[in-house]
Amino acid sequence: MERLKTAYQISEVTDNLIKGQEKDERIWDLLNETFKKLNTCHLSPNTYYLIYHYFLWNLLSILGYQIDPYNCVLCQKKLVPQKLYFNPEEGGIVCLDCLPSQILQSKTWEGKEISPDVIKILRIFLKRDWQTLLRLKTTELYKKSLESISESYLSYFKKGE
Repeated sequence: MERLKTAYQISEVTDNLIKGQEKDERIWDLLNETFKKLNTCHLSPNTYYLIYHYFLWNLLSILGYQIDPYNCVLCQKKLVPQKLYFNPEEGGIVCLDCLPSQILQSKTWEGKEISPDVIKILRIFLKRDWQTLLRLKTTELYKKSLESISESYLSYFKKGE
């Protein structure tokens, strides 16, 4: 059932993000690669949500919405393990130094705190590192955080339609 649920999520997000006839072989390759991994027999239940998010973040990347998981989206400084925030409106991760000015400039601040460990997971997704991804042992807190930032980023695109 988890495989079927994950396949449905992948299909649904693909349908929602791709409008019209998108002829991009990279999207087809990503779908093919992801469904092959999903069909692998030896997956733990914890792995299914990672496969979905792997697909989602790589699809966003192909469509031109890739975040930079190494640098602050505002000041471009290298991210250091401290309090960091994901802001869908800015299209990435905001460092603590940029946070006060960001909040003051926007009455509709939609940033969500993101842990350095979740940023590491995003880096693994965007490197397309299956070996590391399939060995990850994540906590429920990381899962919720990943789901929260993914949903906020997707919601931001839906608002713009």
